[in-house]
Amino acid sequence: MLVPATAAVAVVWALGRATPAPDGPSRILWIGWLIGVGTLVALLLERLGRRVLPLAVLLQLSLNFPDQAPSRFAMARTAGNVRRLHERIDAAKARGVDDDPASAARQILELVAALSAHDRKTRGHSERVRAYADMLASELHLDEDDRDRLRWAALLHDIGKLHVPGRILNKPGKPDPAEWERLAAHPAEGAAIAAPLLPWLGRWATTIEQHHERFDGTGYPDKLAGDDIPLLARVVSVVDMFDALTTDRTYRKAMTSAAAYKVMVDESRKGWREPILVDTFIDLHRELARQRAAS
Repeated sequence: MLVPATAAVAVVWALGRATPAPDGPSRILWIGWLIGVGTLVALLLERLGRRVLPLAVLLQLSLNFPDQAPSRFAMARTAGNVRRLHERIDAAKARGVDDDPASAARQILELVAALSAHDRKTRGHSERVRAYADMLASELHLDEDDRDRLRWAALLHDIGKLHVPGRILNKPGKPDPAEWERLAAHPAEGAAIAAPLLPWLGRWATTIEQHHERFDGTGYPDKLAGDDIPLLARVVSVVDMFDALTTDRTYRKAMTSAAAYKVMVDESRKGWREPILVDTFIDLHRELARQRAAS
């Protein structure tokens, strides 16, 4: 926001100094010309900035990368090229990512940015799920190693949607049975894309594939139940649901937090979500909301 406005003011000031103001009615045209040039500069820079803004989170991530961390600035800068993001989507569909963990880390974070371009209606969803999952993991007193793996798994949980056609992801209304079948394949396909990181993720690697399992065994893709679903997958399942309910989707408007709490409690009573995790997350989110209101 500041860069386009500052640049426009600077250009107008420089042009005003370089071209003396005429007298008479021409002064009005001169002022209009300066305003027009400044507006054009601001619009052009704002459009360029949009290509980088969805990647701003990449510069703020506090994840522990496996092996050598890639340059976050260089990663965000190169991933900002929209054409190259689509090329990365095609490459991920064809052959996944590199076997080297550090290279895979860089490429996968770029793919998270690519997912924002591919799935426009849920832009920022993976980043919010990562943040919610980290909050819940802290409340559950998980150790730092587990929390670090959770951050990665949560960030990558929907990466398999790169394999789902954009016309399905951005379709107004609910998907038909064939489209739903395509959507339901995304956890397994996400695990395939992230395969080079799975050994590093260790026992939490299955979080990406199993975050749509339900506590009563009616989820997908493997119909796991109860403690057979890894803890981190159960955590991601809860926070993924909350973010989905409280953001706009193609088939409905966002719910309020209070309405989302009710749906989550109802689902936990049906056995779809782990009740203790749902209750813990709701209590945590309510407390954070009270703190924000008081500040």
